[in-house]
Amino acid sequence: MLYQTTRWGALGGQKVNKITAVITTITMVLSLFPASIVAVAPVTLFSDSFGSSPSNTVSGWSETEGGSSQAKISTSTARVGSPTTGQARLQQGASITKTVSALDYGNIKLEYYWRGDDDAESNDTLKVLWRKVGDAAFTEVNNHVLRCDQTGYPTCAWSSLVSASLTGADNTSIEIRLLGNANATNEEARVDDVRVTGEATTTTLTVTKIVINDNGGTETITDFPLFVDGNPVVSSAVNDVSPGTYSVSETGDADYNTTFSGDCDSNGEVTLSQGDNKTCIITNDDIP
Repeated sequence: MLYQTTRWGALGGQKVNKITAVITTITMVLSLFPASIVAVAPVTLFSDSFGSSPSNTVSGWSETEGGSSQAKISTSTARVGSPTTGQARLQQGASITKTVSALDYGNIKLEYYWRGDDDAESNDTLKVLWRKVGDAAFTEVNNHVLRCDQTGYPTCAWSSLVSASLTGADNTSIEIRLLGNANATNEEARVDDVRVTGEATTTTLTVTKIVINDNGGTETITDFPLFVDGNPVVSSAVNDVSPGTYSVSETGDADYNTTFSGDCDSNGEVTLSQGDNKTCIITNDDIP
């Protein structure tokens, strides 16, 4: 079987066109742009490896600190595998905060590496937090104990990659905060290679046909060809589309009344934003 899959932009702009061949004993007629299951690769929305130059400030981040250099960049104890030698260091309750736009993205994740300090006490921690922009409170992602190289504690070394899902962060702007919860200048939380990722959200449009034969009519769904911006679609098929305004239509029958419902207006128009999943219903009712 040969079938064609086409992705259309708003108002008829064709985006992708591909032909797929399948060997089968059954011939099927498919939509010109049926939905397909595709693995979505994460996109980097923000990353920072903190450069390779020592600094008493952390450039690009908002700092909150009680004194000078409590949030800084150091190049000692560089993390093997990092593209730079710098890392953020936080002490005495200092924090750094970064705003990241996750608009039009879902499955938001925060990734980073961290390292403790052999001078730290058991209650000294690195707090990793996030919130939506505009929210009052932060949500704690992790609270890492900094004490290391002491009896009962691990060796001081860089962690493996930490990856945390930020539930509720989809399609919004967020703030991530790193806080060194320690009370002495020689007790530092180290953080490196911070990254926020997301997956582009899918926008879909489904056109569903309903035929009512309560006055002697005999037509079926297949007797009413369906279209989006003039492109054929199949009833109830989920179609991947680009954000925009679309015109849903059909080849009608003079013996049937036609009405639009669902997410379409009375003229069959529908507007989709990124990540919307909308359905338009066309009902044909036979005329007495």
